[in-house]
Amino acid sequence: MIPYLIAGIGTSIGALTRFYIMDSTKNSQSIFPWSTFTINMVGCLLIGICFRYIQTPLLKDLLIAGIIGGFTTFSTFANEIVILYQTDRKNSLLYLSSSVILGLILVQLGIFI
Repeated sequence: MIPYLIAGIGTSIGALTRFYIMDSTKNSQSIFPWSTFTINMVGCLLIGICFRYIQTPLLKDLLIAGIIGGFTTFSTFANEIVILYQTDRKNSLLYLSSSVILGLILVQLGIFI
C-alpha cells in the first residue's frame, strides 16, 4: 500500500509541475510545442539518472513512477503531433523524430552520467 501512496504523491507533484510550466508558456508565439518537448526531454534525462543511481525501491517509486511519470506526458505529445500534422507536416515530423531520437539519447546519457 505504501508504494502506491508514494507514487501517487509523486505523480501529483510531477503533474502540477508540468501544468505550471505549460500554463506559464502557453502564450508562446511558436507553432512548435516547446514546453511539452522540453518537459519530455528533461524527463528522459532524469529517468536515466534515477534508473542508474537510485537503489531504494520507495525512492524509485516516488521519483520514476511518481514525479517523472506525472511530469512527462505521452498523450499530450501524441495529440500535439496530430494537431501539428494538420497544419504543418514538416514541423510535426521534426517534432516526432527529434523527440524520439533525443529522448533515447538523453535516457542513455542519464544512465551514463
